[in-house]
Amino acid sequence: MPTRFGISAGTKSCPPCLAAKAVLYDAMREAGISKSELAHRLGVDEKEVRRMLDAGHGTKLPRIAEAVEALT
Repeated sequence: MPTRFGISAGTKSCPPCLAAKAVLYDAMREAGISKSELAHRLGVDEKEVRRMLDAGHGTKLPRIAEAVEALT
């Protein structure tokens, strides 16, 4: 059953994680950086970047912060 944040119960994401994911998404759009370009900058597969942006995936905040920094 979805919570008020739109996450199903049992997922590992938390509201601060969702906010960080939104910041990452907005920063990517503002910088004109694609998922594949960010993945290249981070040295990871594109699917890891897709997971970072997925509200249902429990990405850790330091990893999202690393991705945001890679955009600069």
